[in-house]
Amino acid sequence: MASRSIRYLVPIAVAFILARLLYLRQLESGPLLELLTLDAKYYHDWAVRLAQGLGHPQGPFFLSPLYPLFLSAIYSLFAKPEPATAVVFQILLSTGTLIVLYFAVRRLFDNTVAVVTCLLGLLYAPWLYFDGMLLTSSLILFLNAIFLLILAVSLCGEKPKMWLWLVAGGVAGLSALARPSVLFFVLLFLVWLGAKREEFSGGKVELRWLVIPTFLLGTVAILSPVFVRNIGSGGSFLLTTSSVGINFYIGNRVGALGAYEELPWLEASDPQTETQRYRQEAEQRLGRSLTLEQASRYWMTQGLRDIAHHPGAWLKTLARKFWLTIQDGEIRTNFSFAAVKNFCPMVRLMPLTWGFLFPLAMAGLFLCRPWSRGMKLLALYLVAYLLVCVVFFSASEYRFPMILALLPIAGGFLVGIFRALRERRFVRVVAALGIYLIMLIVANFPSKLRGELTAPALDFYNLGCEAVNRDQIGMSIPLFTRALAEKPDFQEAHLELARSLWQVGNFDEARREFEEAGMAPPDSLHGTPLNQIVGEARALYEEGRYGEALSFMEGRIPARSIVPIEVSALRADILERLQRFDAAASLYIQISKYDPGSPEWPYHAALVARQGGDSVTCDSLLTTALGIYPAFAPARLELAANALSRGDTATAVSQLTELRRIRIPVDSIRIRVQDLAKRIAAREHDE
Repeated sequence: MASRSIRYLVPIAVAFILARLLYLRQLESGPLLELLTLDAKYYHDWAVRLAQGLGHPQGPFFLSPLYPLFLSAIYSLFAKPEPATAVVFQILLSTGTLIVLYFAVRRLFDNTVAVVTCLLGLLYAPWLYFDGMLLTSSLILFLNAIFLLILAVSLCGEKPKMWLWLVAGGVAGLSALARPSVLFFVLLFLVWLGAKREEFSGGKVELRWLVIPTFLLGTVAILSPVFVRNIGSGGSFLLTTSSVGINFYIGNRVGALGAYEELPWLEASDPQTETQRYRQEAEQRLGRSLTLEQASRYWMTQGLRDIAHHPGAWLKTLARKFWLTIQDGEIRTNFSFAAVKNFCPMVRLMPLTWGFLFPLAMAGLFLCRPWSRGMKLLALYLVAYLLVCVVFFSASEYRFPMILALLPIAGGFLVGIFRALRERRFVRVVAALGIYLIMLIVANFPSKLRGELTAPALDFYNLGCEAVNRDQIGMSIPLFTRALAEKPDFQEAHLELARSLWQVGNFDEARREFEEAGMAPPDSLHGTPLNQIVGEARALYEEGRYGEALSFMEGRIPARSIVPIEVSALRADILERLQRFDAAASLYIQISKYDPGSPEWPYHAALVARQGGDSVTCDSLLTTALGIYPAFAPARLELAANALSRGDTATAVSQLTELRRIRIPVDSIRIRVQDLAKRIAAREHDE
C-alpha cells in the first residue's frame, strides 16, 4: 500500500514543479521580479551584501536573518544575483516540503490521507503565490514541515530518541530565525508535553522531563549566536529581532485595524528606516536616547497601556483580528496575492484558496473525533499560529504556515467522508457537511475591511514608485494607471502619475492628474499653452517679423522660466536674426548646460560669436564642441577655416588631417572640406 501511494506522490510532485516553473515564467515576463519592493527588496539587497562579503547591516536585527543568509548562499553560486534564481531554489525547497509533508501525514494518519493532502497542496493557490515572492514563507514552511515530521516520528515511535528531540529543537530554532512565530508553537507544545499523563513514544511518563530540556537545548544552541550578536551590535538583549514591541503596538493600540498599518510618523514602510523612525518617535516622546531594545519595550508597554485603559475596544480588536484571519483573502504586508493574480494566470488557475481549505479543515476536526495523538499535535499547531495573528495582527504571511495542519486535516475530512459513507454513518456525514457549509459561509462572508486590505491598488503604486526610483518612467505610468483603476480616489497615485507624465512631456494629461491630486503643476507654460505660444512665435519668425516674434515670446514666457530646449533655441535664433549676437551666444551656452552631451550648442554659440566679431571666443567654443565629440566635423571645419583666415596654415592643415579621418555622411560638409583642402593647397603654393 505504501509503495502504491508513493507512486501517486511522484506525478503530484512533478505537477507541483511544472506549475511553479510556468508561474516563474509569467513572473519574469512582468515587473514583479524586476521591481522588488518593501521587505522583498530589503531581503534581496541584504543577501547581495552578504554574498559580496560585506556582512550584515549594522545594529540588532529588525528582520529575521536566516532568509537573507539563504538567499546569499544562492547568490554566491552565480556571477549575478538574480531574484529569478532564488525563486527556482524556493520551488525546489517547496517540493521538498511537499515530500516531507507526505511522510509526516502518513505517520500521523495513513497513506491515503497523505496522498490527498499532497494533492490539495498542489492545488492551493497561495502556496504557489508565496513560492514566487522573495519572502520568508517558503523557507519557514520547509523548516516547519521537517519540525512536524520529527515530532510525528518522536511521538509515535516505539521509544524516545534523545538525539531526535535535540534535532527537533534545532529545527525549531532555525524556523525562529526565519520568523519568531514558531516560538508560540514551541511554548504550547512543551506545556502540552509536560502536562500529558499517558505514556508517549512507548516510554515512561518521567522521560518527558528529559525530553523537554533536550529539546530546549537544541533551540537555544541555534538562537544563541543571534542573541550574542544583537548584544554586541547595539547592547540590546534581543533573542531574535527588535520588531516584537512595534508589531504588538501596531496590532493592539487604540483604533488598530487588526492588520499592518503605517502610523503617522512612519514616512515609508521600508524596513531599513522603519525601526529607526519608531525609535526616534519613542525618543521624542520620552525625551532621551534609547537602544532598539528599549524602544521595542516602550512600544510594547504602550500597547499594554492602551489595552488596560480601553479593554472593551481591545476585545473588539481581538475579535476583528480573529475574523480577518479565518476569512478568505490574503491580507498583504508586502506584495498582495490579488496583485500577483493580475500578472500571473497560473495563480488564477489554482482552484483551492483559504476560503475553501479552512472550512474543510474545520469540518475535519469534527469528523475525526475522537482525536488521535497526531490530530492533537496539528490542532495545537493551528492554535499557535492563530494566536500569532490574534496577538499581533492578521496577515497572509503570518497565517500561511497553518496550511501544514490545514491540508492534512482537510485531507482527513475528504477521506473520512468517503469512508463514513461506505460504513453507512450517515448522521456523522450530514453533521460534518453541515459544519463545512457553515464555515464556508463564515470564511467567505463579504467584508468591506477585508476587501480594502486585500485590494491590489497599493501594490501597483509601490511598483510604480520603484520604477520611478530606477528612472524607468515609461514602466511607472501603466503601473500608476492600474493603481487608479483599482482605487480611483488614490491621491498619491494621481500625484505620482502626474509627475511621471510631466517628465515624459505629456503635459496635458499630467495637468489633469495634478488637478485630481489637488496639486498645482510645476508651471503654467508646459503643454498646450506653451505649444500655442511657440507656434505663434514661430509663425512670426517664418514671416521674417523677428522683433515681433521676440516681443511675443518675452511677453508670455518669463525670462527665467524652465522651458524645453527647442523653445530656448528658437529664442536664440531670433536674437541672432536681430544681430543681438552676445545675447544669442549666451543663450546657446546656457542651453548647453541642460544638454551637456551635445556639441551642437557650443558650435552654434561659436558661429554667433564670430558674427559678432569675437574670434577668440569663437575658437574657444569650437574647441569645447570638439571636446564633447571629437568627430563633430562642422566644428573642426570652422576651426580650420578660422585658422586659415588669420594665416595659421599649420593649424588649418592639422584640422584638415583630422577631418579626413572622419567619416562624413553629409554631402554639403564633404564639399566644404574639399574646398578647404583646395584653399590650403593654394596658400601653401603661394607661401
